[in-house]
Amino acid sequence: MPDSNFASLAQAVSHLEAGSQQQARQILVDMVSCTKHGDDLSGMIFASALLKRIDADSHAHTNLYLQDYALPQIELFNLMVNKFPFVKEAGRIANSLLARHVRGHEEAVVMDIGIGSGQQVAALLRQMEETQTLPRKLTVVGVEPALASLHAAELTVRGVAAAVGVDLEFIPIAKCLEDLDEAEWAELQALPGPLVINEAFSLHHVATSLMRGDCKDKVLRRLHALKPKAFVLCEPHSDHHTSVLSARLENCWRHFGLAFRAIDQMEISQLEKNSLKTHFFSREIEDILGKDEYRRVERHETAAMWMGRLRRAGFRVLAPGPENAQQPSAGITSVSVRDGYLGLDFGHQTLVAVIQAV
Repeated sequence: MPDSNFASLAQAVSHLEAGSQQQARQILVDMVSCTKHGDDLSGMIFASALLKRIDADSHAHTNLYLQDYALPQIELFNLMVNKFPFVKEAGRIANSLLARHVRGHEEAVVMDIGIGSGQQVAALLRQMEETQTLPRKLTVVGVEPALASLHAAELTVRGVAAAVGVDLEFIPIAKCLEDLDEAEWAELQALPGPLVINEAFSLHHVATSLMRGDCKDKVLRRLHALKPKAFVLCEPHSDHHTSVLSARLENCWRHFGLAFRAIDQMEISQLEKNSLKTHFFSREIEDILGKDEYRRVERHETAAMWMGRLRRAGFRVLAPGPENAQQPSAGITSVSVRDGYLGLDFGHQTLVAVIQAV
């Protein structure tokens, strides 16, 4: 993305860090108002996010510019799940790893953190049915704070389970993982059969609050206490956890710049490309750059940071081998074996990391 845009954003952040809000605001407002239809949208998206730190009214005004690039929400969700290759490929790789640990067991438990609408678990069941490796009975624990999504996940997973002939128990948990109480953790501990845990683009949301501090390590220790046979994580590969705004801007610009370049290479319409940028990823950028330290939730971390957390919690990270790096049949992404994780790459840079631990 244009270096001049980043230079202006960095200058605005420098003013913000020095307490000069008015000077920062002028730079950011100019960036938004100078963007014309057809221009690169990155400057407007980032400037709009930073303006929210200063003035909510200004942010509401900048949103008017973004409406020109909007798709209906359901279309945008389907586009992200079905067309954005890094989400699709992360699920494919994670399922291949999970299936290896479930294979050979008559009974098993799959815990899916951030199950969403249940599409990944449904794909896992279909994959195992094709290879004739399904267990006789499967317990699926769906952790998902959005109740409507959790209901949809249960319907989806039950439907696929009936179609492939597996005896299914579905346990819905309509909470964030860090909010589970002692009784709920004890119930998870008592579930029969070997446990495998999956999380896709969810654990970075674990709260950091003024009262409780950083809860990620605590949650990982809780998961370790469940003695899972395997734990597979799919996470964006960038440090947006840092509290230093200038560092967060630089990391955010690099990461989402890579995502935007990938979107530009996708075989979808220009409206769909713009909508992904302005109405999906812009929300993440807004959270990363526009919210106060203890109100933001998009706390992405690098693979190295996640592996450090896993090891502190007692897990052993399994180094991926070449057999784990099966390349997509087509598309703009590639899979690389990195130091301790699999990288879903665009232009030889990792956008999403897949980590396997035991």
